[in-house]
Amino acid sequence: MSEIIAREVQKLEMAPDEAFVTLYEVELTEGAEPLYFHSENTENVIKFNNGASGTQPKEYNAFPIAMSGIEIRGDGAQNRPSITIPNVESLFKSGSAFDKDLTDTTNDFQLDDLVGKRVTRRQTLSKYVEEVGVDTTRTSHFQFPKATYIIDRIASKTSIAVQFELASPFDLSDVKVPSRVVTGKYCPWVYKQWTESNTNVKSACYWKNTLSDGTNDVLLFFTIDDEPLVLKDSSISLLFDTTHASRGGASYGKNGFAFHNGIYYQCLIQGTTSDPFEGSGNWRVVRTYELWRPGNTYEVNEVDNRQNDYVYDNGIVYKAMRRSGPGTNANPGPGAKVPADNPAFWMQADVCGKLLQSCKARYQASVLLRDNTNNPGFNVVNPNPRAVNDRGTDTTGSIANFNGVSRHHGAPLATFNNNISLPFGGFPGTRRIR
Repeated sequence: MSEIIAREVQKLEMAPDEAFVTLYEVELTEGAEPLYFHSENTENVIKFNNGASGTQPKEYNAFPIAMSGIEIRGDGAQNRPSITIPNVESLFKSGSAFDKDLTDTTNDFQLDDLVGKRVTRRQTLSKYVEEVGVDTTRTSHFQFPKATYIIDRIASKTSIAVQFELASPFDLSDVKVPSRVVTGKYCPWVYKQWTESNTNVKSACYWKNTLSDGTNDVLLFFTIDDEPLVLKDSSISLLFDTTHASRGGASYGKNGFAFHNGIYYQCLIQGTTSDPFEGSGNWRVVRTYELWRPGNTYEVNEVDNRQNDYVYDNGIVYKAMRRSGPGTNANPGPGAKVPADNPAFWMQADVCGKLLQSCKARYQASVLLRDNTNNPGFNVVNPNPRAVNDRGTDTTGSIANFNGVSRHHGAPLATFNNNISLPFGGFPGTRRIR
């Protein structure tokens, strides 16, 4: 504690402008500047020179935040104070004034992302801070000793507020090498984030939706339920319009596709004659996508949103979350909604299921090529992967190009290549829910 502020506190009484002011600094993104908050009785920004940046004061925004239970001990176990904030995850997502991650345009913040982050509490006197619009410029950085803690866990959560338990940076229980305690069954890695040029992420997941068919890179997509997403468009398709009922009980070749009750399925067992259904050991569900076109109407399924329309646009497969497009005269639509620019209408469909089978479906997949010796009449898939431009133009016989990378659209085999090792360490994870 500085000598000046110590003398202020030791006075028998304090003037009105010498009231305590509490300021908070919360780390949200590793390596980025923290968020600055205050919970004083004003909605104005408070400026304070915290001593970390010369004479340049920091701006602390009004925010409902409170820390309690701080206790300093000379011996024994360190106490664990708590900090409480509103239960509103959208406060820190993309587009929010509090979103400081400038490298991520699709910030999907969740409250438990704060676990492991650093929180600093500073206290000073009101005479040393500047309330914007009220006080004159003040640059003094006199303050009481700061308190720094690590957010250790979510202690409680209600519809209104979330309380986090804090720990001293030197008193994190159960910390082990390599500094992660395995408590759940879900993968903690951020999906498709690690690259040789982007290693500063909480992930080692390097899946990039492409595998080689021996000649070209082929795009493979999967839903959160690890169902393959396969191209089926009005002008180009990897699937024929053959329904299961027309087979008349004949058998299917392994890897073949069948259309039954409005859903496509892929055959898992050679010689299958049974009807396909979700959960069958002989079949797996396949979702289909088309190329996004501004003149098309895209629908949602009110009963099962997994059967919403899917589209491909600029390297990404999206699932419709709201009806879009021109519609009809009797039922007009809201107009064309570019998927990447309209998150209220579209969400990315290729999402990891956070399970071991999710890793297997992706890393141990192989590209499906037509086997003309294996029941060719019922192995319902076009002979080769197909190529399209990245926005709605058929380029059959050539190669799709996105960011300078040559790729085809494809479909996976129904079996895993167990000779391929899964990336070690991403499972099980610490999240209790995915």
